[in-house]
Amino acid sequence: MNDPQQQTSQAAPTGRQAAKIASAVVVGDVVGWGAVIALSLLFGSWLSLDSSALRDALVLVSASAVAGCVGWGWLARSRAGRPARLVVHRGLVQRVSVPAATVRDGALPGRLEGLAKRRSREVLTFGGAFAVIVVPLALGVGSPVLTGTAADLAAAGAVVRELRVESVSDVEEDEHKNGSTCFCTSTVTLPAADGNGPGARAEFRSEWADECAVGQRAFVAYAPDQPELGAIGDNERAVVDRQLDGRALSKWWTGILLLPVLGIVALVIGSAVMARRDERFPHPLQGDERVLRARITGVVRGGSGAKPLTLATDAGPVEFHAHVTTLAFARATDGTEGSLVWHPGRNPTGGRKGPTRIGAAFISDDGWYVHGAIEPQTAEGATATAVQGVPTDGARQARHLDLDAGWLLTIPTPLAQALPVWAGLLVLLALPIDLPGRVFVGILGSAGLLLFGGVIAMLRMDADEAAQRAGSASSSS
Repeated sequence: MNDPQQQTSQAAPTGRQAAKIASAVVVGDVVGWGAVIALSLLFGSWLSLDSSALRDALVLVSASAVAGCVGWGWLARSRAGRPARLVVHRGLVQRVSVPAATVRDGALPGRLEGLAKRRSREVLTFGGAFAVIVVPLALGVGSPVLTGTAADLAAAGAVVRELRVESVSDVEEDEHKNGSTCFCTSTVTLPAADGNGPGARAEFRSEWADECAVGQRAFVAYAPDQPELGAIGDNERAVVDRQLDGRALSKWWTGILLLPVLGIVALVIGSAVMARRDERFPHPLQGDERVLRARITGVVRGGSGAKPLTLATDAGPVEFHAHVTTLAFARATDGTEGSLVWHPGRNPTGGRKGPTRIGAAFISDDGWYVHGAIEPQTAEGATATAVQGVPTDGARQARHLDLDAGWLLTIPTPLAQALPVWAGLLVLLALPIDLPGRVFVGILGSAGLLLFGGVIAMLRMDADEAAQRAGSASSSS
């Protein structure tokens, strides 16, 4: 059986590695926020602006900025030497640790800080995941240039008139739960340019909420001096104007793509509310908390889903439901000593897990902490052993340990290799040209990355579970 101390030393980053990990954290924040902002600008411009040189420039520059962020992140990842995930996590632990000499004996830090960064990272994660998947699809199903009859009419100075439908043909009815939609070819007579004469007959295909019938009115765009160019029309004026303005997306696609935007906003708000519940205890420490000396020993074995950390305490083993990815956290902090802190009267809801748990925090002797919760029976059983009234050092703050801060180095290598390809497709779709196979390229950029990333994530979870089982087997032997 391998020596645990030897494994720990092998996974501990060297001084140079630690510096590169710290640099990668900064680069990860910059390229992450830069890419999300650029993707948001691209998405907004694509959905809301008319066809113009400004829209073309904003879309292309934004896509190029995203590609630049991907390239910068790839370079930083390569320069760091692509250390193992455990090495990165232990480098992050070192980054938020405080030299023991600065810690006053027997005193807890007065405040727990760094939660604003945690919340902003959650926003970055939600927004980034949404934009990476949806933006290529939005570019693929839209068009950067006017084509067909709409382009000819716009160039010839089209006007829009409300005209009577004289005949209807090629009717197709699409039934759905809210009724039906009718697609048909309508024939109208375009007024003569000088107002005299019979005018010219023109046909256009359009969508109607109800069945189109002879005698109904339609909004029709045509060129008075060039009736031979034909016409476009619809029963809604806004639809015709949108076609002439050269909006990249149809009204239908705009609505479809805006729905997940509302979902992401709701998710961010909900996450902020839940995070607030998680973090309600303790800010700052008031000196009347229950404090129990504890040491991280691993995670609870067996079962499925999120597993709590196991702590060895003066009151016996304790399960601590940390608000982190516990398996990776336990591997990075195994053996760390500190204090389990809680107060029965503060955050009795235990955060996102509801009223069955009591909010708590593990504060390490190295000056970092994580939020979590303990079971009420655990708190009651440990009350006799826990110390109350531990002094606090108001001049010292514990820093939140966020292992996700090293995402630039810990994302799986296959996914990191796929991102430059994705960025190249994004730039290709952003070019102001009528790209053949545009829809296929957009679907490839969105669905391809989504499916590929999902498979990689599942493989990583399986590997983590296998590592946990192997560790359990070796410890038991």
